[in-house]
Amino acid sequence: MGSSDWASNDYILNVKESIQDFSFIGMFGCHFADVADEVRLVHWPGYGKGQRQYEPIGIGRAIRSDIMDKMNWMPFDSRLSSGLDWSMYLKILRLTDEIAIIKEDETNIRLLSISTNKWSNKHKFSDHWNGALKSTHMNNELLKNNFSEIFSLL
Repeated sequence: MGSSDWASNDYILNVKESIQDFSFIGMFGCHFADVADEVRLVHWPGYGKGQRQYEPIGIGRAIRSDIMDKMNWMPFDSRLSSGLDWSMYLKILRLTDEIAIIKEDETNIRLLSISTNKWSNKHKFSDHWNGALKSTHMNNELLKNNFSEIFSLL
């Protein structure tokens, strides 16, 4: 998880229940919220067609400790400043095929990444909002029902 990422209780419980059976767990998509004068929300379905289509997104990945031991607890290549999620995924594929994907439920937000105008992020919410990255604008009712705490940031 990144420093601005939130996971729902049911996501954590699903991972906890599955980690004994699978070495690596993740999801294909997540939600992004931007907090400025208002809160805006999008759903990003993941990497889509192409080389990364079966790769779980970075937020919410769980790696079992025996796999982390095999990586000397260094899932990221320290020489990289970009492509970290992809390099981690390739490293995991070399070590295990015990991969599980937690299915998305469109009525719940399980993984949420937050951006704001208070600091800069490498990941740009505007890419999702303006369509550079295929995303769907969402109603803030989902946030109210799943992560109402976000509104205290306004």
